[in-house]
Amino acid sequence: MAERSVGLNALESRIRIVNGDLCQVDQQFPRHSFNIVTCNPPYMIDDHGKGNDLDAKTIARHEVLCTLEDVVAAADYLLATHGKFFMIHRPFRLPEIFESLAAHKLEMKRMRLIQPFAGKEPNMVLIEARKNAKRRLTIEPPLIVRDDNGEYTVEVQDIYNS
Repeated sequence: MAERSVGLNALESRIRIVNGDLCQVDQQFPRHSFNIVTCNPPYMIDDHGKGNDLDAKTIARHEVLCTLEDVVAAADYLLATHGKFFMIHRPFRLPEIFESLAAHKLEMKRMRLIQPFAGKEPNMVLIEARKNAKRRLTIEPPLIVRDDNGEYTVEVQDIYNS
């Protein structure tokens, strides 16, 4: 899917997709060799909605082949000092996220909650962390996805159109 997205956006000259096991990232890349790491990791830790352990959707959604700790450890290994780590996750996992990032000297710098509708509980969180940075967290205004009519908000439309 990543390769398809790169092709659809004509970014082949700028982005190279590497398919590998993030738990073995040290066998694929030199330590501290990146300035930016992005991740959309599996969110779920329980059996809710879980199918076969090797089903692609289960692997993408549940911590079957990697954990939050594995993801953060890989980012720590890959990032140069002051490198940025971007991740989307579920708000209910924030305590674990804070703990894991701190254990790997990745400081939360920005956080933005995503709400499906105004007044509804956030269901996603965008995170930016920096390696070996000073402590200072900016909490940005929430991103509201849909308006009262169920249509995308202007901000979401602008994101999709950029």
